Amino acid sequence: RSQTYALGSPVTIQMRIENKGTVPCKRDVGALPNEIYVTDPSGLVVWSSDACQTDAKPQIVVMKPGAAFGNTQVWNGMNSGRDCTSAAADAAAGEYTAMGRNDTVEANGVSFVIQ
Repeated sequence: RSQTYALGSPVTIQMRIENKGTVPCKRDVGALPNEIYVTDPSGLVVWSSDACQTDAKPQIVVMKPGAAFGNTQVWNGMNSGRDCTSAAADAAAGEYTAMGRNDTVEANGVSFVIQ
């Protein structure tokens, strides 16, 4: 069953990057390659943590096997798309999917409902 949030309530979304390999690896865990975003049922991005992103500094870390890095964002329930030029509007009630990516690696989405 999907998590349900009240219309207009903030939604906390967490993403975890983990080295599941057997050797250390380098990953950029800075703000630019990490993105948490929300899509509507049609797949349209309605919000992105990268919208209006100004912190493009790399943050390269060496992750040992089993090491993890977490990223938490709070979506305020406003539609803003992936850019800073879209007019923000309240998200409508319905089902949404939270997605995450680190550079080119995409995470599995998690569905939730706003009502």
